[in-house]
Amino acid sequence: MAANVETMFYVGREPFWHGLGDPIDEAPNSAVALEKSRLNWWVDSMPISVNGIEVPGYKANVRSTDMSILGIVSDRYKVVQNKEAFAFLDDILEMEMGAVFETAGSLNNGKRVWMLAHLPPEKILGDDIVPYMVFTNGHDGTNAVQICQTPIRVVCQNTLNMALRAAKRSWTFRHMGNMADKKIEAQIALDITGKYIEKLRAKAEDFVAKQVSSDKLAKILDEVFPLDNEASDRVKANVFQMRDTFMTTWETTEDILNFKSTAWGVYQVASDMATHYTPLRLTKNAKEKRFESFLNGNKLLDRFQEVLETV
Repeated sequence: MAANVETMFYVGREPFWHGLGDPIDEAPNSAVALEKSRLNWWVDSMPISVNGIEVPGYKANVRSTDMSILGIVSDRYKVVQNKEAFAFLDDILEMEMGAVFETAGSLNNGKRVWMLAHLPPEKILGDDIVPYMVFTNGHDGTNAVQICQTPIRVVCQNTLNMALRAAKRSWTFRHMGNMADKKIEAQIALDITGKYIEKLRAKAEDFVAKQVSSDKLAKILDEVFPLDNEASDRVKANVFQMRDTFMTTWETTEDILNFKSTAWGVYQVASDMATHYTPLRLTKNAKEKRFESFLNGNKLLDRFQEVLETV
């Protein structure tokens, strides 16, 4: 399928990180947040040997608490400890009145560590939108220190991390060693978030002005969930169920009544599906995969946005 989705089931109006991590909303700083979420461990780079012979050019990143191997990396790789990666968040809380830590946890058995904070709510088309930022630090050699925008529409807990021109929804940054640089990095993060919310508001106003008739909606669903006549019966059934799921949500969700028959309303239903529905074929790491899908852009949401741009 074009949107790379499978049959899904509803899991309730909860944020996409629900069930992952630990609450840290009472933590006064990042050090306490790491302690409360049991992420205040260290990573050591250790030599690798085979039959007593050291392997040149590579090291193993090992967690201090249980000696778990988090990744095999080049000997040029520089470990950024969790304490270092998240230290500049203290400056964000200091600079932005109302900024609060919320949740922290790890993915893939510690290979990627994350911390989530939110800023004071903004108004977009009359709705309260809370700007959330997810900060991640990787230890397997594939993930840099990263910040991701994940605005949440409060009334429905839908995620609105749209791909917006001239506004970053995720970015990486280098490790800052001194306090002055940390303050600069914190200010950059706040500036980028402010610009993103500004562009999100403009996109919402653009989408709410676009009328979507029943015929247009049918064409949108055909593009997002295309039906391949050569596909298997199971794939065809999944396509029909995804379309039915969308239409049921479209017809029964009360919090989109103000945006019904607009492109913004269509996007809200798509976000509802992406945020609150889970594939029927659950795997042990399904929640983690859904979490990661929002860090760099959810494929279903991105596809809906791409199609709605042409309406």
